[in-house]
Amino acid sequence: MRDEIVIRGAEAGDPVAIRDIAWAAYARYVERMPIPPQPLSVDYARVVAAGDTWVLRRSGRLAGFVVLDARDTFWIENIAVDPAAQSRGLGGRLLAHAEQQATARGFDRVRFYTPAIAHENRAWYAHHGYVETDRRMDDGRDRVFLQKRLG
Repeated sequence: MRDEIVIRGAEAGDPVAIRDIAWAAYARYVERMPIPPQPLSVDYARVVAAGDTWVLRRSGRLAGFVVLDARDTFWIENIAVDPAAQSRGLGGRLLAHAEQQATARGFDRVRFYTPAIAHENRAWYAHHGYVETDRRMDDGRDRVFLQKRLG
């Protein structure tokens, strides 16, 4: 049986599931970092209410999300997939959705940052065409900044 996968705008009932996915997805980094990953301190009810948060549902269950910030520059603020649903291409689908959103809004690149210690993330983004543009301390965290040119 094939899984039904739907990406839609986040709704008022989604923040608890989004928070739970963030905690599950970032748990592996907590012990490696001197400061907890920023996505663990986010008020997801506020983020969802502000708009530009998208959720991926797989077989009726929320399995991942992406938060976008498209003011002056198109940023992926956060992207995460429930570890129980990883390695099925769902993160790639969310990433492609973010890139489609950027193109539709007239941006020619997507930017993102990840903890420097999260070498798995950096390799995953490189596989999807992202290149490192900077590495610096930001908000007390050692971050690697990446971008991908679109089109």
